[in-house]
Amino acid sequence: MDDAPVSGIGRFFRIVTRGRSYLNVAYLLLAFPLGILYFVALVTGVSLGLGLIVIVVGVPILVGTLLLVRLFVGWERAIATGMLGVRFPDPQPREAPAGLLDRLRALLTDTATWKGLAYLFIKFPLGIASFTVVATLFAVALAFLTAPLTYNLLSIQIVGLWVVDSMSEAVGLSLLGLVVAVGALHACKWLAWASGRLARALLG
Repeated sequence: MDDAPVSGIGRFFRIVTRGRSYLNVAYLLLAFPLGILYFVALVTGVSLGLGLIVIVVGVPILVGTLLLVRLFVGWERAIATGMLGVRFPDPQPREAPAGLLDRLRALLTDTATWKGLAYLFIKFPLGIASFTVVATLFAVALAFLTAPLTYNLLSIQIVGLWVVDSMSEAVGLSLLGLVVAVGALHACKWLAWASGRLARALLG
């Protein structure tokens, strides 16, 4: 029956059947290359703009960098909505500034511009951390899962205490790898949830 209670073990393993689990993993892995892209683009734009500001050329470069921030923020909102299910509040309608200077003033005084810039810079270290955690967890799980195929070829030692040198031990380690893999999906779920909360706070 659909309403039958699910045991704790059932709840633990049920995450494997949910498509959102794999979107969480993909989002966390994608954060690494996107974080690098944002960091390189923004650092280049800001440093180049400030370096050339004395000959006026730096001003349009800085403005262009802020417009690029808006573009990146739009990407991040779309990714967070599509992959994490984050719902952002609808923007309040405002009258578009008429002149170029008014548009520039609106861009510079809009808190969304600076919150978006902060988020994009934060994305770089968060992307590195997310990628490291996800890659490490699943690498360990994969090594354990494939133990029955590799224990004869590799010297498998667990924390220097358990040496896997028989098929029965390798099968036991493989079962442990299954638990580690499912636990990794749960860890990714909470990391993705925290990432979604941060995106909603800074990009909403």
